[in-house]
Amino acid sequence: MNESVENLLLEHLKRFQAGQDRIERKLEELVNRIGHLALSVASLRRDYAHTE
Repeated sequence: MNESVENLLLEHLKRFQAGQDRIERKLEELVNRIGHLALSVASLRRDYAHTE
């Protein structure tokens, strides 16, 4: 394969990997935030149950 084609493919793969890394970090952040929200909702339900 031509060296310039190989370099071009390598650059595309590097960009793809960088995009994948960003998506994975964002997904991890969202999962953590949803977990915190779930804990907050459970706490609110518990507090509400004790006020009845």
